[in-house]
Amino acid sequence: LLQLEQSRKELHDVHQANHHHWLQLEQSRKELHDVHQANHHHWQLAEQRQNQLEMMQRSWSWRLTSPLRMASRAIRVFSNIPTALRHALIAKTKLLLDHANLYVNHRPKLKHTALLLLTHFPTLKARIKVAAATSSFAQGAEPTLPTNSVILIAHAQEVYADLANLTPRARQIYVDLKDAIDRRQKELNLCA
Repeated sequence: LLQLEQSRKELHDVHQANHHHWLQLEQSRKELHDVHQANHHHWQLAEQRQNQLEMMQRSWSWRLTSPLRMASRAIRVFSNIPTALRHALIAKTKLLLDHANLYVNHRPKLKHTALLLLTHFPTLKARIKVAAATSSFAQGAEPTLPTNSVILIAHAQEVYADLANLTPRARQIYVDLKDAIDRRQKELNLCA
C-alpha cells in the first residue's frame, strides 16, 4: 500500500510536470503567433512604403527635381574635397569650358542655336560672357571684347545682378529689347 501511494504520488508529479510543460508550450505558441502577426504587419507596412516610394519616384515632381538633387549631392561632395584638389578641378573645368567656347564659336549654326537658348536664361548668358572674356585674357589670347572690356564686364555683372531681382517675364522683355537694340545697331553699322 505504501508503494502504491508512492507510485501514485510520482505519477501525480509527472502529470504536474507535463501540465507545466504543456502550459509553457502553449505560451510559446501564443508568443510565436504574436511575433508572426507583428512580422506580417511590418511586412505589409514595408510593402506599402515601397509602393509609395515607387509612385513618388515615377511622379513628375520627382523627375523635375532630379537635377537639383544631383547638384546638391555634387556640392556636398565638392565641399568635402581638399582645397588643392578643388582648385585643380576648377582649373580643369575652366579649361573644358574654354574648349567648349572655341568649339561653339567656330560653328555659326551651333553658336546661333546656343545664343537662342541662352536668351531664356539671361543671368547664365551674362556669366558665360564674363567667363569667356576673362578666360581669353587669362590665356593671353586676343581679347574678343573692346579694350574697355573690364568696364563692360563689371557693368554686365551689375546689370544682371539687377535683373536677378526681376520676374522671369520682365527679364525676357529686357532680353528681347536688348536683342532688338543690338540688331538695330548692327543694321546701322552695316549701312554706314
